[in-house]
Amino acid sequence: MIIRLQILLSIFSLRPYAAETLFSTLRFGNRAKKMVTRPVCNLVDTGLSSAAAAALRGELEAIKAELVASHVRADDLRAEVALLRLHSPATPAEKRRVVHDCCSGG
Repeated sequence: MIIRLQILLSIFSLRPYAAETLFSTLRFGNRAKKMVTRPVCNLVDTGLSSAAAAALRGELEAIKAELVASHVRADDLRAEVALLRLHSPATPAEKRRVVHDCCSGG
């Protein structure tokens, strides 16, 4: 259900010297009341058939999935490197740094 609400608030003075402003405001209000606006969808003709557009959308989704998988793989590799560094002979301060880097994501 769409509810449209239009409010036009006109403020004017009833003083004789403001009569021109009063009539101008009332004319504007009358014109504004008569305005009708409709939403328009902007369509751009790309010259692609719907099948080609669907194929491109499918390719885009596959690339997005591949990107997500590569981020997960990178996180796994980062954690593996941190574990290897943790078990390698190093000073306690370096081990703390490795643990901190691993936990902070970088």
